[in-house]
Amino acid sequence: MTGAALVTGASRGIGRAIALRLAKDGYDVAINDLVSQQNELERLRAEIMELGKASSIFIANVSVEKEVESMISAVVDQMGTLDVPESKVSISASFLSQIKSRTQYDLATPMLSGYSSTKFAVRGLTQAAAIELAKYKITVNAYAPGAVDTLMIEDIRQTVKERGVQKELNISESGGSSFPLGRDTTPDEIAGLVSYLVSKDAAMVTGMEPSLLNHYP
Repeated sequence: MTGAALVTGASRGIGRAIALRLAKDGYDVAINDLVSQQNELERLRAEIMELGKASSIFIANVSVEKEVESMISAVVDQMGTLDVPESKVSISASFLSQIKSRTQYDLATPMLSGYSSTKFAVRGLTQAAAIELAKYKITVNAYAPGAVDTLMIEDIRQTVKERGVQKELNISESGGSSFPLGRDTTPDEIAGLVSYLVSKDAAMVTGMEPSLLNHYP
């Protein structure tokens, strides 16, 4: 595979795994994150280049539209093309702030309504974009990673522990029998799914949101 990919939130966790997997698949990879993650991005770029692929760092806040527009233009100008824009956004900051702001945190609380509603919005946006961009032969897909073994999950567990919750938050165990595989998904497993979605084998897959939730609904 030849071409260029852009991976946002690439400094660690899922984004980092995806960037490395796409490089192994043959893509040159532009990597993005906040300026605070510059050192991690530098290390990732070195790893990608060791795989024989080109890589450039683009600092931008993906929650700011103008910064995203400038980044996309810069990627195309520098790399000559952009075949795979991949966005990975985490919720650790907002989730942790909710935990820290409460005098009590109940592990039995099953829903965060605001967070859950945004996930359904992503699904709708994916389907609409897939229809709108089909005439350009562009496929648009999302993926639902569920609980992934990353530093974000460890941060959440540590914060819960610091709040004095007796039972440590264990993503897999807290679901009981709803987690039949008994473990979190790994970043490399998410990267494998993304690798398929951007491959020729998935040329007719669009508007989809495959899940690696490792649990029953």
